[in-house]
Amino acid sequence: NTMKTVSTSLTLSFALVAMIVAGCSNDSSTGPETAGPPNTVDSHDDHAGHAHPSEGPHHGDLIELGNEEYHAEILHDEDAETVTIYVLNGAATEQVPIEATEVTINAKHDGKPVGSAVAGAGIPQVPEIDFARFGDVEVTERSKLDKLTAANMHRSWLNVPHVTQFDEADITALEEFRKGLKSEADQRGTRLTPMPFILKACAVALREHPKFASSLAGNGEQLVFKRYTHIGMAVDTPAGLVVPVIRDVDRKSIWELAAEVLELAAKARDRKLAPADMQGGCFTVSSLGNIGGNGFTPIVNTPEVGILGVSRAATRPVWDGQAFVPRTLLPLALSYDHRVINGGDGGRFLSQLVALLGDIRQLVM
Repeated sequence: NTMKTVSTSLTLSFALVAMIVAGCSNDSSTGPETAGPPNTVDSHDDHAGHAHPSEGPHHGDLIELGNEEYHAEILHDEDAETVTIYVLNGAATEQVPIEATEVTINAKHDGKPVGSAVAGAGIPQVPEIDFARFGDVEVTERSKLDKLTAANMHRSWLNVPHVTQFDEADITALEEFRKGLKSEADQRGTRLTPMPFILKACAVALREHPKFASSLAGNGEQLVFKRYTHIGMAVDTPAGLVVPVIRDVDRKSIWELAAEVLELAAKARDRKLAPADMQGGCFTVSSLGNIGGNGFTPIVNTPEVGILGVSRAATRPVWDGQAFVPRTLLPLALSYDHRVINGGDGGRFLSQLVALLGDIRQLVM
């Protein structure tokens, strides 16, 4: 394969290795000529990147790692889609291959290993295990949707500081009202689930708390406030998790939302969703009410900053001041990006949701 030199556009982040390598320096004034992965590449010498590492330790790009500097040559293999970093460690040359962002880099000082980190993540990589050593196994390929969902969730979990707050909404009156509309729903040829009411309550809360409908921009220096109310609805399908988006929830009636919820859920299960059907959301609702459980911590669907997890409602005794009375309680879990939303914001948003679902007359106010 033909190798060519990459100039200064490669950026890799290895915070853990940076600390390990920097900590091994015995001379803080000059910095070690040590193998270490770069945070940024700074070509002070226009010809440095074109020299083969065997020519000596003073050739190659100057890599800045924290306060230390290292000479290295960075080469890109177009055919194999890999990047190779040749770190010039004094008189020695160390070749560190980097494939995508999943390889483990072993940092060395004076030729001795001092630690490792995962490329791009700064966390240890989970080792591969041969499970066949312990018994019969079956290996299957994951679907594209499954892998895409995993990648999105992994990216969100690594980049977003999650906080989850929990509460319960008393939906006794809502359920009585909803069940009373069954005959009308049959006449309309639809089915009225709790989801349209939850979506409508979220739309009202988003209007009152617009930060929950924002997204970070400008490298975290700006917030984009969306003046529309498009809400994603997580749907569990045999192929994997998808999140179709219902647009303009605030402008639609309960009956319109009921029909769209069923339509999008059917399209998701039949794998007929278009890419545009899953774009443009500013908040997400993930419901496990038809599956079970009394709580979970949903992962934010970044670049959104909030997601509501809904579990199965249950009838439980609640003290009304004089006696225990049966009430239908709906568990709610609100996860949010703590870089944008603080605890007070989350508490007020969730409290309003509880109030709206507890008295659906407020949805029209």
